[in-house]
Amino acid sequence: MNSGIKTNVRALSIFLLLSANACNSGATNEEENPYDRLCLIYEEELSGRESPGPEVFQRLSDRVDEEIPELEEHTGHLANLPKKRFYSTLKDLAEYETGRDWECRFIADYYR
Repeated sequence: MNSGIKTNVRALSIFLLLSANACNSGATNEEENPYDRLCLIYEEELSGRESPGPEVFQRLSDRVDEEIPELEEHTGHLANLPKKRFYSTLKDLAEYETGRDWECRFIADYYR
């Protein structure tokens, strides 16, 4: 291989390596857990509301559908559970799907 081509290939390799590192430097090793996002949405929509009306629950449902669509099917089924079983079932599902311990103090307290 000609030395000019070798130099260009080496320069391109270094450029690609540095570009990949730059793209990954802001990324975390773990993706955001969708169940943590769900917890945050619940807290934002229900915090401070003793008896929210249907419009609040509709907004909560819409946000879940838009912001974490991968959970849309699960949350639809969970909504049909008795209030006392909602959190324990959600917790079991989150731990099963993520393979990690999970809790959401806000949802646990809300559905107590």
